[in-house]
Amino acid sequence: MIGRTLGRSGLEVSAIGLGCCWGLSHGYGPAVDHQDGVTLIRTSPASGLGSDISQAAQRIAPKAGSAFIQATAQEGRAWARLGAAAETRAALSRVEALVSPLPMPERPEHHYRYDPPKAQVYVATTLSWLGDKAAEGLARQVLAAIEAPEARPRPRRAALARLDLALALTAANKHDEAAGVTLEAIRSGRLAPVDGRRAREIVLAVAERGVPETAELAEAYQAACGGGSRPGLP
Repeated sequence: MIGRTLGRSGLEVSAIGLGCCWGLSHGYGPAVDHQDGVTLIRTSPASGLGSDISQAAQRIAPKAGSAFIQATAQEGRAWARLGAAAETRAALSRVEALVSPLPMPERPEHHYRYDPPKAQVYVATTLSWLGDKAAEGLARQVLAAIEAPEARPRPRRAALARLDLALALTAANKHDEAAGVTLEAIRSGRLAPVDGRRAREIVLAVAERGVPETAELAEAYQAACGGGSRPGLP
């Protein structure tokens, strides 16, 4: 295998990557089926690819910085998508230990600055992907905090929080509410193309249950995420 040295870190990586973010989602045509994507990762030469990459990032990132916390959180997400509950919770516990002592940064909206509220958002997403029973309550708390009257408006974060809540609701057999919450997220105009897979997962779950709002939700999804007019980034 041909390798490359990653920056000045000394980390040796493959010259050709799998490209999961774009290759399996929106970047090169229609997204592949979720289960097909999981199967591809699990049967690749580096089985557990997402967690392996995140663990490699933890080895080279400064231990007190946001990059290390982000890599740990991403490891949890990777395990959640693979359905590995014990590994997911172990990663989330490490994130909690890293984040809980942190003060609120001067610029909490900074994409590369970790803070306790941002950690809560990541935990809600991860537990929703895992299908954990605690996901619904946490997702509701996160959404309420984002939309509190005194909070700085963050419409994109609110839209993603609604997707987390909707996915948790499908796991709790509350598909009618999930349909309404997902419709709000889609119609907000704050979802990016990469969010289409998350929305599609909920739309399919709602459609399978025959929820009355299925047709309306599917139409909104198709217009926003399925090749029609895409909502812009904030």
